[in-house]
Amino acid sequence: MARVPRGRRTAEMPRPSPLKTVDEALELLLAIARNGGAWTPSRAAAAFGLPKSNAHRLLAALAERGFLVRDRSARAYRLGLAAWMVGQAAREELGFPAVRGVLTRLAAESGESAFFNVRQGRSAVAVEKVESQRHPLRLTMELGAVAPLHAGASQRVILAHLPEPEREAYLAGPLEAMTPRTLVDPEALRAELARIRERGYDVSRGHLTPGVTAVAAPVFGTRGEVVASVSLGGPDDRLDDAAVSRFAELVRQAAAELSLAPDAAGS
Repeated sequence: MARVPRGRRTAEMPRPSPLKTVDEALELLLAIARNGGAWTPSRAAAAFGLPKSNAHRLLAALAERGFLVRDRSARAYRLGLAAWMVGQAAREELGFPAVRGVLTRLAAESGESAFFNVRQGRSAVAVEKVESQRHPLRLTMELGAVAPLHAGASQRVILAHLPEPEREAYLAGPLEAMTPRTLVDPEALRAELARIRERGYDVSRGHLTPGVTAVAAPVFGTRGEVVASVSLGGPDDRLDDAAVSRFAELVRQAAAELSLAPDAAGS
């Protein structure tokens, strides 16, 4: 049998698509950012259905470029300086320093934790937060946490303000129940989204996390499109109807302040 020279590939050994490799590397990097912790080739392979050798190659490539660092004692990888630099640059480019200032004031005025969530496809991602300093029992959330657009006030207020074709396409897709209170019936959810648009904010009680109440308002981009949301959240027993009514106005004002559309304040 003829030997295949080192470094060469036969017709039966196609070269992997560069775009596929890039896509796999980016998906892996996003997974590490969202979930944290140390990632071994075995963990990455299991998470993405890759051969262990491929997972090892992707992790090593990301580490070589500084996006990951290798913990030699654990033979695993964690986020590196290059990932932090990209994140910081994105925060600056998207105006997140201003977001933090608004959230800091919002948390101080309400006494509860404040969050900023950005739409990403069928989900919303928590990209900034300021936790309550007034209460030892407070709502917390990891930055990078992802939730579907139909579950929780921070997400539903974005879904409610999407263009109708996008909204309907979302409602036609799978709607997973995150808790027993999550609305997953398309007709019921469609009616609730109409109410959210009418009042300009959303309130959820246990729709994403049991025992948690949240109030959220939409943030709009330069063309008037919804791009994000601002929210306050805390334990159900502390966010009674009176508190929710008061917080709704605070959240609406904060969202209008962060919106880039000229008429966002009147949304």
